[in-house]
Amino acid sequence: MNLKNKWIAVLLNLFMPGLGNLYARNWKRALTFYALFLLILVVSHFIAYSFTLLCLALFIALGFVIFTAVSSYKAIPKDKIYTSRGYDKWFVYVLLIFLQAIFIEFVPLPLIEKFSPIHFAKIPVPNMEPNLMIGDQMAYVNVNTLERNKVCIFKFPDDPQLLYVERCVAIPGDTIAVNGGKVWVNGALDTCVNTKNLFKVTTIIDIIDKSILKELNIQRHDMEVETEGTYYIMLHQEQLNKLKENKNIYTIEPIVNADTVGKDYIYPQSTLFNWNMDFYGPFYVPKKGDKISLTDKNIALYLKCIINENKQVEKGGEGLMVNGTSMSTYEFKENYYFMLGDNRSNSMDSRFWGLVPEKLIVGKPLYILWSETFNRIGQQIQ
Repeated sequence: MNLKNKWIAVLLNLFMPGLGNLYARNWKRALTFYALFLLILVVSHFIAYSFTLLCLALFIALGFVIFTAVSSYKAIPKDKIYTSRGYDKWFVYVLLIFLQAIFIEFVPLPLIEKFSPIHFAKIPVPNMEPNLMIGDQMAYVNVNTLERNKVCIFKFPDDPQLLYVERCVAIPGDTIAVNGGKVWVNGALDTCVNTKNLFKVTTIIDIIDKSILKELNIQRHDMEVETEGTYYIMLHQEQLNKLKENKNIYTIEPIVNADTVGKDYIYPQSTLFNWNMDFYGPFYVPKKGDKISLTDKNIALYLKCIINENKQVEKGGEGLMVNGTSMSTYEFKENYYFMLGDNRSNSMDSRFWGLVPEKLIVGKPLYILWSETFNRIGQQIQ
């Protein structure tokens, strides 16, 4: 026979809702509390369409855990003597906590990930700075169609196992061009997004003041030293404006490729196009039902799309052999999108690997769940 400690019951319920009630020998309440805990876990994922709703769900979950802890505290009378049971050992409760952690990891969470419309992902690279930073964790919702100039998540066309996060700058039926690093869509200059670009910065002093870098939040991966006093730095507009005001800065020049210098690593990797990162296009983004003549240029531009839509594609003397049939024209079966990273000088995007078919669209981000910059937490992603 032994006495039970109220505070042990409280501690057990904090680790695993209901376990403190099991310790108090109340099986029904223990099972009820644990089932409600799982229900709250599931529901919180299904309603978190905004950061406010997520916080509400977390507040409810915290309140529930506190309620179960108080319940387990009250469930043990001060002087009640309990008959010893074989399972009533400290290591049994530790084992149950361990097993429930494994259960959560391999049963509810995978099911939630599969069926919930809301998911979570982390930004591993700087291609979307300054709007999404390395280390940002974001919530996103499943979609299969996109709006122009919205951030989206998609499967990388060359390896669908990889998820990419970039901005959809052109939708089916649009014509996109990059001229001097500026993006034009359907003949209109795109100024909707705060982008990051590469600049050559020279200083009056030999070494740039570290306090300037800290003040402007310029990270190590944003800059490269050419010589003492000469730097290549990725800057967004606010950083650029503030840097221009600094008395130790001598010159700031944008780094832009010449329009006469084509790069063989730029899509469509063809000598028929003299394109580079800063001078690109015009490039028509096809929509389902569009018909094109299969000229040499069109084949170079859209061959990847045609291969995506068909089982067998071969280059013939004129036109293409598609599924065994010779074609001089082609009608697209899918919609396509053109993606750019907001960090325009440091992004592997559609300028390098082409268009994204609609079937590879996964979702659109909702808000920043967590960030190393505290004031960005909860921000809606546009």
